[in-house]
Amino acid sequence: MTTTGIDTWRPPRRAARTRLAVRSPLPWLLLAGLVAGGLELSVAFGFWALRDVGPLRILQAIASWALGREAAFAGGAQTAALGAALYVYLVTAMAAAYYCLGRRYPGLHAHPLRYGALYGLALYVLMFRILVPLSAAPPPRQADPAWTLTCIVAYALCVGIPCALFAKRATDVR
Repeated sequence: MTTTGIDTWRPPRRAARTRLAVRSPLPWLLLAGLVAGGLELSVAFGFWALRDVGPLRILQAIASWALGREAAFAGGAQTAALGAALYVYLVTAMAAAYYCLGRRYPGLHAHPLRYGALYGLALYVLMFRILVPLSAAPPPRQADPAWTLTCIVAYALCVGIPCALFAKRATDVR
């Protein structure tokens, strides 16, 4: 009896599933802005909750950097949303800057914890000693040492290190 090929027939192989490779660093940098910004805002919310200041007020204070104090605090939830968007935008820009620095100096990506923490400290100085005093927000009446120390630690751990880790990941996809 001759075989007609039916007994040796096998179904065709499925094409191997391939992941869509994202070659752009943008998704990783946007994620860095969301994660690092969210982490740092969480620290701020927790710190100021102990002093009976709500998250809405904190986000309005961030909006005051662009709008001024009176306009930001009079704007309600809309200016709080603007403050959140502004902060995530700024942290995303911080991550993008680290990404660009890491492409120029690859050693930054080799040690993201060390250099990320140092980057966070530099960002703290840039933000709160240079940019915020130049903004539309009036300077604080008196600096709270506990808040200053909390910000320094938060910028090193919650902003600098995540920016470095996500920037390293963004470099790996290219």
